Amino acid sequence: MALTATLYAAQLQVADQDRQHYQNYSLKIALHPSEQPERMVARLLVWCLNANEKLTFGKGISSRDEAEIWQRYDHGDIEHWIDVGEPDDARVKKASRQSEKVTVFAYTRSQDTWWKKHAAAISSFANVTTLSVPWESVVTIANDITRQIHWQITISESTLYVSSGDTMFEVPVTELKHN
Repeated sequence: MALTATLYAAQLQVADQDRQHYQNYSLKIALHPSEQPERMVARLLVWCLNANEKLTFGKGISSRDEAEIWQRYDHGDIEHWIDVGEPDDARVKKASRQSEKVTVFAYTRSQDTWWKKHAAAISSFANVTTLSVPWESVVTIANDITRQIHWQITISESTLYVSSGDTMFEVPVTELKHN
């Protein structure tokens, strides 16, 4: 019997002071059977950083041809392609050719090693931004996650402040640059 994805319901109150964007969102997000909760948390965090009405989740790790998260123009072309984790150069190159803007969101324990290996190639694409958050922050939030997610997110000076019930998480976001 094949395992199925676990659905989570997320109620998000986003107050993005960096972009002057204030909105409430109700999302469904699937945790694929082969996916760790940390990856799902990373997808939610990067979704909050880019929150808007046209932003949608792709098929995720079950599809190599889609972004993890993306935003499309009304006519169907891809405006913003967002990948989570440690994509290879070829995937980022493909995304940069198909989309006006690409964001890579690194969150893993091995992101420093990945960035050293791929920094030159990924940085050569003019429309790609690579962001990073501390692995420990993602793990801490993942340990607190439930199937009914209620977050109040404030984004200020490239830091996410995630409030979940009585718990507050501070997640600094750093843009990775090639030296």
